[in-house]
Amino acid sequence: MFTVNNTGHVIVASTNTLDYESTRSYTVVFRAENSYKGGSSVLLTMQINVADENDNPPIFPANSSRVYVAPGLAKTAGSVITEVKATDRDSGANQNISYVIADAGVSPKFLIGQYSGVITSGGLNVSDGSYLLVILAVDGGAPALTGTTTVNLIVGDGSAALIARVWTLGVCSVMVFVGKLV
Repeated sequence: MFTVNNTGHVIVASTNTLDYESTRSYTVVFRAENSYKGGSSVLLTMQINVADENDNPPIFPANSSRVYVAPGLAKTAGSVITEVKATDRDSGANQNISYVIADAGVSPKFLIGQYSGVITSGGLNVSDGSYLLVILAVDGGAPALTGTTTVNLIVGDGSAALIARVWTLGVCSVMVFVGKLV
């Protein structure tokens, strides 16, 4: 993985094998020999630390999600609607994530905490409707890498949510004595 040239400089033999997320440091032992006849040799131990490269973008657990929002909650400015979270396998500033709503037209209607990912209502004037929010997670690397998720916010009384779901009910048999409240 590492070689030493004739001037004594340590050279990485293959850059493809170094990845901070896999191995953060290497301990390498080199033998330095005197080229004269009967010359001596010495062993040198060197610690090589791998620097983190911003090679991993932020990743959301899902590409998209659907959230049903009660009209009263959507109308109240500052109400917490939902939260999105992304992770980044890099370290240091490269893993610091900030969030932004990509569509500026949606921004006054919904806001997102820059570092928390908490989506709040900006105070809607409608009782029903659907809003598609494209959320970007931007890491602190240079250049910055991004991840994307889509949140479909459906504002309504929830009856549409009940109709859209498939409900499975099971039967449980339990021995009950006469006079016992079930």
